[in-house]
Amino acid sequence: MGENEASQTPSQADLRRWADDYGITHPVLADPNFGVTARFLSSNVIQMPTGHLLTTGAEVVVRDSWPSSAELNGALP
Repeated sequence: MGENEASQTPSQADLRRWADDYGITHPVLADPNFGVTARFLSSNVIQMPTGHLLTTGAEVVVRDSWPSSAELNGALP
């Protein structure tokens, strides 16, 4: 999270509220002014890591996204 609603560096309360809104339980860090995020920008496109899900037979189930719980469970042997 690079900024809060007031375009300022997010406070701990901002980060906690954002994580709670999305059901995130892992630590969330501020990225003031999107300094780290900017390292992944190319031609105004954010190139962040994404997830892929392959079955045991190497069939691609999910590409360039994050698999849902149902997709993960469906791919398990």
